[in-house]
Amino acid sequence: MRREAAWPLATLLLVGVALAGQRSGLLGASWWLLPWTASLVLFGLPHGALDHAVLRRLWRPAPPPRWALGAILAGYIAASLLVILGWFVAPAGVFAGFILLTWAHWGLADLWWSWRRDRAYFSSRGHRAVFAAWRGALPMLVPLASDPALYRQTAEAVCNLFLRQPADYSWLESNAARLAALGIALVLGAAEFLLAARASPSRGLNLAEGAALLAFFGALPALVAVGFYFAFWHGLRHVRRLMGAESLGWGGFARQAAPATVGALAMLGALALALRHRLDSAGMLGVYLALIAALTVPHAAVVTLLDLREGLWREN
Repeated sequence: MRREAAWPLATLLLVGVALAGQRSGLLGASWWLLPWTASLVLFGLPHGALDHAVLRRLWRPAPPPRWALGAILAGYIAASLLVILGWFVAPAGVFAGFILLTWAHWGLADLWWSWRRDRAYFSSRGHRAVFAAWRGALPMLVPLASDPALYRQTAEAVCNLFLRQPADYSWLESNAARLAALGIALVLGAAEFLLAARASPSRGLNLAEGAALLAFFGALPALVAVGFYFAFWHGLRHVRRLMGAESLGWGGFARQAAPATVGALAMLGALALALRHRLDSAGMLGVYLALIAALTVPHAAVVTLLDLREGLWREN
């Protein structure tokens, strides 16, 4: 079995052990924070910590001038700070943008892995776009259909950190919202399967992988599923991509990622300090999600440039 195809099974087993621990009383009710806490240092937050190395590689064969790299990195930080400012100005709009951007970014990350595994599987650029939309819909829409109450609580926990009046996302629990979310995801999945090259040996693997993720997000509590996916699927895959591109081992990646990860943790601490009067366990997760949103904007831009450089959107 390909290693990347085994990750969903390993994650499911890990979550199953955690669920058993909760039912037996070994883990408290807030155990769902575990994947998010782990993601601070394991694959989640650090997976974008080598974006500076990606920018240098995109500049090859000649190394970038220091002033150019400095200007790009300053723009990277400025984009993150603008998103943080946006949380204080229009949190509902930033939250919606965060969901849409994450949908695209996570879907494109899965597309890259499947494209790298078998380029002939994709019949056209349109098929690649549908594949990315399908895979991104799994972590963004399926939890809404299966666990709308927790989805709503998360949305309100993030936005209420920045609002004077409590946010109201009760519409997320409506049957219309749930059916729409599930319907969009299933239609995208069916379209992707129909567009796939029938002779491709990857057709069955991609179908099984998508079905496993659909079951994963449909069966588990929303925050648990998305937390594990963020760190141990999306984050870990991106780390492995960079390790291969930069010829790094685990130790080398950890050393190179440490400075940017520490900087991100400092931003998290500063944001938590600014919002300290509203913090509880849900609020702390809200602060973390607000920071992830801020970092995702420039990170997604860098990864998109990398995808273009590697030919992800070229015609077969």
